Formats: sequence, C-alpha cells, structure tokens
Amino acid sequence: MKSESGVKNRNLSDAKNKSRKAKSKMPLIFCAIVVASILVGFVAGMLLFPKHDEAEPEKQKEPEAAKEEDHDDETTSSEWGDAYAKYFTERNELTDTNSPVLSAIDFMNDGTPEILLNYTTSVSAKTQILYLDAEQKVIASDSYNNARLVLLYPIEETEGEEAQPNLKPEPTWYLYNGSDTEYGRYVKVSDIISGSSNPVFINATTDASLLSLHENYVEISPELDTYQLNMKKIYPSIKELVQSGEYNPINDNIEKSVSGEISDRYAVKQKEAEDKKAAEEKAKAESEAERISAGIKVGDYTVAYGGYSAKLDGGATVKIILKSDGTFTMEDTSEGNVKSGTFVVENSTIILGTKADGAKLNVTGNNSLKYNDAVLTK
Repeated sequence: MKSESGVKNRNLSDAKNKSRKAKSKMPLIFCAIVVASILVGFVAGMLLFPKHDEAEPEKQKEPEAAKEEDHDDETTSSEWGDAYAKYFTERNELTDTNSPVLSAIDFMNDGTPEILLNYTTSVSAKTQILYLDAEQKVIASDSYNNARLVLLYPIEETEGEEAQPNLKPEPTWYLYNGSDTEYGRYVKVSDIISGSSNPVFINATTDASLLSLHENYVEISPELDTYQLNMKKIYPSIKELVQSGEYNPINDNIEKSVSGEISDRYAVKQKEAEDKKAAEEKAKAESEAERISAGIKVGDYTVAYGGYSAKLDGGATVKIILKSDGTFTMEDTSEGNVKSGTFVVENSTIILGTKADGAKLNVTGNNSLKYNDAVLTK
C-alpha cells in the first residue's frame, strides 16, 4: 500500500525483526573487542616486561664471566714462573696504580732467572730483587729507593813483562742506590740473592775516591726487557715474561763497548804515563844542568865539573875528572894506576876518596886547584 505521499510503507514486522537481529549481535561484538584488548595487552606485557625466570640466568652469568677473566689461564708454563705468579697474588699492597714493572735476569747463570721489580709509592720509586730459595719459595730483598741495576767491569792488566789491558774482564752485577749516601753506593747482587747479612758495598766518600772508583771500573747500565705486571691478570703477565726467553742482557754490543772503553782508557793512561815520564826526565835534566852549571861550592869559590890536569915533577902527569854525580876518576902516570870513587868537600879542600887516605885538592880560587903543589888547569 502506498501512502498519500506516494512513498511505500515498510512492513512493521520486518522492521521489528531486523531490530531484534541487531540487538542479538551486540554482545558478540563487545566480547570480541574485550578479547582483542586482552591479547594486545598480553603481548605488550611480554615484550616490555620479560619474565623473571628468563632474565635471571643472564644476571647470574655476569660474575662467572668476570671470575674467568680475573683468573684466566692460571699457569705460566713454567715452575719458576708459577712460583713468582703465586707470590704476586699475595702481594696485596701492590696494585696497578703502583705501576709494577718486571725484568727477568739470570744473575747466577743457573737457568732460573731472578726478578727485578720496580714500582712506585707516594714517596719514591722502589726496587726489589726477587729470587727462589732451595724450596722454590720466593724471597724478596729489601726495598731500595731510587735504585738502578748496573754492571761494573774492573780495569785490569794482564801479567807479564809487557802488561796489556784485559779487554774482556768478568763483570759483576750491582744495584746502585743513588740516595743511600752522599755519593751513592753499589751493593753486590750476588750477596743479595745469597741472603748475606753483610753484603759487599762499593761506595765513595769523597770526590777523590769517587774519581778513583770511576777510574778502576767501567760502569754499564744495560737495557733491560721490561714487562708491565697487570695485577688483575697476573698469570698471563708472568707467562709473557717467561715466554720471552731473554734472561741475559749482556750482549755482544755491551762487550764491544766495554772493550773499546778499556782500550781507550788504557791508551790515555799510557799517554799520560809517557808524558809524565818525559816531564820528569826533562825536569831532572834541567835540574842536573842547573847543578852542573852551578858547579861545586868550596868555601867562597866555585869549581866547575869536568877534567883537570897538571904536569908533575919528573915528567909525569895527573888527570882528574870531577863528575856531577859526585864521583871522580884520577890517573897518575907516576904511579901508573887509575883511581875512582866519590869525593867530598871539606872547608877549602876537595877530598878524592876517604878523608883518611884520599888525595886532597886545595881550592885557591874559582876553578883553581892544586895537587901536591902542582897547579891543575881545566
């Protein structure tokens, strides 16, 4: 049926049915929205807030990893290296801030090196020598302030008529402590390692003795291989030192340097000795010349050194030579012999020989002599 307007009227029962169907679907839609919201929230929660039992194992792994890092490889592949490494694990006062530095040196040439330890404190630089006793226990020497390791080579000469310098002397290891005394002093390393209660010290107490020390020895400060000790990775640090295999810093270059230094010093010493001898001989000659020139003082007169002669009665002659060394020779042809000996001056007389039976020369003026009333002329 159409309305008066011409619009077809809808069936009331159809409209009611449609309305019922729409109302019946509303609860289902609402439930779907709720479920979707729950699922979205659940997924977001999983992503933003992981479960405690899944995150916990990761947290537990952190200290284990740190532990493995601190104690990585607890061996140095060497018994002596392990002994030193274990020792350093017990040096609680040492930290990386002390900057501990190690050098391995076989001071005793027995195949087992000792350790030179250098580290710092708030007061000074410290040096210690570490060594193993008979039970393979590490012993630490006293701490030396501002010390350095040196080799002292003695200046020696070979024995024999033609002495020559020993160009290959045996060196001795010393630890030089520069702040121990005014001039410093050297302590023998072998005495430190042996645990001697009276180690040998070489030291100077004056400028002269310091100069003598330097003249008697050639001092070498060898270049050492050094290794930084990581106090958090002690074993790996010591292992690196062990694997270096270089425990003797005395090399060919050092020995050549020492030989050259000794040779140069010997040449200078020889030149100085020659110059000294020449100067002494020159001074002696000049003194002798002055003495000869001055002649022999006899009272108020002077008698020159040299030869004098005279004619004696009967045709014989006498020849007398007065020498600058205080000796004489006398040839008397009348007696047919030659006498010699020393002469002395007494008052105005020169006595040839002893006072008791020597010939007497009377001095009557400068270079004027009489022998048995015979006038001697020069």
